[in-house]
Amino acid sequence: MDKHFVHLHLHTEFSLLDGAIKINSLVDMAKQQKWKAVGISDHGNIFGAVKFFKSAKKAGVKPILGTEMYMAPDVNIKDINQKYFHILIIVQNKIGYQNLCQLMAFAQTDGYYFKPRIDYKILQKYSEGLIIGTACLGGHIPQLLMKNDYEQAYQRTEWLLDIFGQDRFYTEVQPHPEKDQIELNKKIFELSKKYNTKTIATCDSHYLTKEDYYAHEVLLAIGTKKQMSDPKRMTFGNFECHVKTTQEMLDFFPDNPEVVWNTGEIADKCEFEFEFGKLFFPQSPIPKKYTEEEFFKKLSRDGLEEFNKENLFPEEKYPEYVKRLEWEMNTIIQMEYIGYFLVVSDFIRWAKEQSIPVGPGRGSAAGSLVAWCLKITNVDPIKYNLLFERFLNPERVSMPDIDIDFCVERREEVINYVKDKYGHDCVCQIITFGTMMAKGVIKDVARALGFPFQDAKTLTDLIPNQLKISLHDSIKQEPKLKEMIDNNPSVKELFDISFKLEGLTRHASKHAAGVVISPTPLKEVLPLYIPSKASNELVVQYAMTELEEVGFLKMDFLGLKNLTVIQETLEAIEQKYNIKIDLDKINLDDEKTFDLLRAGNTSGVFQFESDGIKDVMRKLSPQAFEDLIAVNALYRPGPLGSGMVDDFIERRHGRKKNNLHV
Repeated sequence: MDKHFVHLHLHTEFSLLDGAIKINSLVDMAKQQKWKAVGISDHGNIFGAVKFFKSAKKAGVKPILGTEMYMAPDVNIKDINQKYFHILIIVQNKIGYQNLCQLMAFAQTDGYYFKPRIDYKILQKYSEGLIIGTACLGGHIPQLLMKNDYEQAYQRTEWLLDIFGQDRFYTEVQPHPEKDQIELNKKIFELSKKYNTKTIATCDSHYLTKEDYYAHEVLLAIGTKKQMSDPKRMTFGNFECHVKTTQEMLDFFPDNPEVVWNTGEIADKCEFEFEFGKLFFPQSPIPKKYTEEEFFKKLSRDGLEEFNKENLFPEEKYPEYVKRLEWEMNTIIQMEYIGYFLVVSDFIRWAKEQSIPVGPGRGSAAGSLVAWCLKITNVDPIKYNLLFERFLNPERVSMPDIDIDFCVERREEVINYVKDKYGHDCVCQIITFGTMMAKGVIKDVARALGFPFQDAKTLTDLIPNQLKISLHDSIKQEPKLKEMIDNNPSVKELFDISFKLEGLTRHASKHAAGVVISPTPLKEVLPLYIPSKASNELVVQYAMTELEEVGFLKMDFLGLKNLTVIQETLEAIEQKYNIKIDLDKINLDDEKTFDLLRAGNTSGVFQFESDGIKDVMRKLSPQAFEDLIAVNALYRPGPLGSGMVDDFIERRHGRKKNNLHV
C-alpha cells in the first residue's frame, strides 16, 4: 500500500470549549492537502461522528472515527487522589463501533467520577474491533514513563499487547518542541523497540492553523471561566497543537519517518461505515394472525369506515377517500415506514384512552389521510386540500416527521408508556447543542479578555436582534460596530478572536422534546451521554437530524401548556354547567368566536398570541376558518418581509384585484 499520513489524534469543536476545529474546515484542509483519510478523536464522546462521516465522504476523504477516552486503572476506586488518564481508541469495524458504544455507556454511568471513565477491565471486555494508542503526555503509560516507573509501564504495555496484539496496539509520539514531549518521545521509542511495537506520530490537534493558537487559548479560558490575565489559567503553553501538514510531521521526525507513515497503515485497516439509508424501527406488537403490512392496512381502512359511518365527509366523496387512502398506504409501505405509523398511532391511542390531551396535529403530517384514519391527527386533509407529498414523497426520501403535542403536565406519562412498551433501555431522549452565536461569542470573549461588563454590553446591544445573524452581517447592518472596531484596538482584538470562535459548539444539553426508540438496547448501537449530572438522565449523543440520517426512529413529544389550559377549562365548564364539550365536534363557524378573533383578543391561543399576528387579525377581519389557515401560513419571516401579508389582506377585502388566470 502507498505510504500516507493520517491525523488520528485530533479534537474538533465537539471537545466542548477545548477543541476549536470545525468539521467542515478540517475536511476542506484534508482535501486541499490531498490526504486519503483523516480522523477525529474528541474527549470522551463522538458527538460529531455522523456529521464528520457525511462531510468527509462527500469530499472523497476516508473518515476514521476515534475518541480520546478518560481511563482509570479501576473505576470502583472513587478517590480524589486517583488520577484519570487519556487513551486513544480508534474504531476498526462495526463490532468496534458497537463496543465503543458499550464503553461510552459504561463511562457515563458506572465509571463516572468527575469525568466519564473506563478502566482496564471493561476495556478488555469490549476490546474487539478497536485499535489503541497510548495517547499524549496525559496517557497512563506516558505518565508512568515520565515518572521513570518502568516496571508498571512495562506491565501495562504487556497487558495491552496481550489483549490487542501487535496489530491493534500502537505507541504514540507527538511533534511538539517542548522539553517534556521530547523526553517522552525518546522513552516511547525505547519502549517500542523493547516490545517490537509500532509507533505512530500524532498531533493532539486542537485548532486548525498556527494563527488560531491565541483564539484557542481564549477558548480554554472561556471553558474554565478564567481571564487571560490569570497566571494560573489553563494553557497549552509551548505545545503546537495545530493540524500539521505531512511535511511538518516528517520534518519533526527526520530519523523515524516510519512513525508518520504508520498512521496511514492504521487508516487502511479501518473499515467502519455508518449504514445511511437503512431503517432501525422498533417492532410494534401486532396480533399474531396479521403481518405488519396487513395490520397497518386494517387499522387504516377501519378508521376510514368509522369516519364514513359518522358522516365526517360527504357520501359521494367516499370513492375519492378510498383511492387516496390506498395510494398513501402503498407509498408508506414502499418507503418502509409502516413501523413508524404503528408506533405513533399506538401511543397516541393510549394517551387518549388515559384522557391525556393530545393536539389535533400540525405541520406536514396534517396532509396525510392515513394519519387521520389512524387518529394520529384530527385533520381531514381532503376537506382542506392538503398535500400528502409535503409529508412523504418517494422522489425526495426523508423520514416522516410528526410533531405531536401533549398536555405539558402529562407528557412524561406518554414517554414512560413508550419506555414500558419498548424497553427502558431502548428509549431515551436526544441531545441538542448550543453554539457560540454572534451575541454569545462577544460576551464570552469579552469576559475572558477582561472587558468591563458595561463595555461588553454596549457591543452586544449593537448586534441586531435577528435570528442566526453573523458578526460580519452585524457589522454591515450597524455602522457603529465598524467605527468602534476601527478606532479601538481592544475592540478590534475582541472581534478578531470572536470571528475565529463564532459558530463553534459550546455546550450539550437534553432536547426539550426529542425522543428516540430503538429496536435493540441503545447502548449496543448508539453512543450515550449524561448532559446533567444532577439528573443522571441519559441522552443519545447524536442530534435529531443525525439520528434520522442513520435510520433511527426519532420524534418530538412536545409539551403544550395551551392543551393543559383547554383541558382544565372543559373540566370547569362540565363541573359548573354540566355541559360536556367534544372538541372534535365544535362549530368552526361560531360568530362570537370570530368576533374575538377579529378584535385580536387571542392571548393564550396557540400561534395567535404575538402582538404582530394580533395586528394582522384585526386588519384581515377573518370571516371563516380558512382565513385563519391563511394567516397562520403567511405569518412567517419570508411573507412578512416581502409584503405578501399586506397584499393578501388588500385582496381579501377586494381593495386589490386578484389577477388569477385559469
